[in-house]
Amino acid sequence: MNRRRLTLTLLGGLALGGAVTHADPGGPALPTSYTVLVGFPLGEETASAGVLLVPGTVIPVAGAPSGAPADELGVVEESLAFTRVVEKLWHTFRLDLSRQFQQGRYVQAVVGESVELPAPDEADVRFTAELLGFDASVATYRIVFREGETVVADSTVNVERQGRAVVGGMDGESAPYIFVVVEPDPPRSRPVPFDEEAFTEPRKTRHVNPIYPKSAKEERVQGIVLLSVALDTEGTPSDVRVLRSPDPRLSEAALECARQWRWEPARTSDGKALPVYFTLTFNFVLQ
Repeated sequence: MNRRRLTLTLLGGLALGGAVTHADPGGPALPTSYTVLVGFPLGEETASAGVLLVPGTVIPVAGAPSGAPADELGVVEESLAFTRVVEKLWHTFRLDLSRQFQQGRYVQAVVGESVELPAPDEADVRFTAELLGFDASVATYRIVFREGETVVADSTVNVERQGRAVVGGMDGESAPYIFVVVEPDPPRSRPVPFDEEAFTEPRKTRHVNPIYPKSAKEERVQGIVLLSVALDTEGTPSDVRVLRSPDPRLSEAALECARQWRWEPARTSDGKALPVYFTLTFNFVLQ
């Protein structure tokens, strides 16, 4: 990101629940999920098929019943909704399906306290978020992008409680597009009574590219495979299963890929490794 032309704005057409109202402080803290997405424009050659990968809702094992995520139906619906947001971003800005990076953080956001967001290696910009205030219906956040000590973009956004808004920008025509998804009262904070006040979501350390099955491509079979992944404290998937899929061939391709990945485990605010469940979406797309 050598050419500093980053503009940071609320993507109104891509925001869910982004009401523009004044948000007065209504309490000391608010559960908030921040997700940083980084994408890159397509090259001159446009692939005819690809797989968009979207890690979804992360739930500490301590807060879920044995053997399955809590409120599985709600988790599935939320994961699909988040996938549609990411898919719309990638389609709108014509981004490369094979180059999508995502990192997230769940916190108990305190009014007036700045939070450092996880910055993917693919972007040389630091991100901070601050909860400015909230009431029963709306929360107001300030999202700041910095290069070193220089503020390169600064935006304030109002988000409905239990809603979602996307703040994003790009730096030059060929440099990364960067989006920050803000979710006050994320679904994991509603059905899951876990004790951890904050944790950093798992970060993938070993990646294997999913293979779009040849026969499925020839028959123009496409769609979303949604997996449930149980990740242990070593970052190893201990259980991977299909929650939803349009075709067994796509299911097997997603399972084969996910079982080979390794992760830096989720960690609590004091650095303790945390076993979690999370959803992983493989969106098989024919273009």
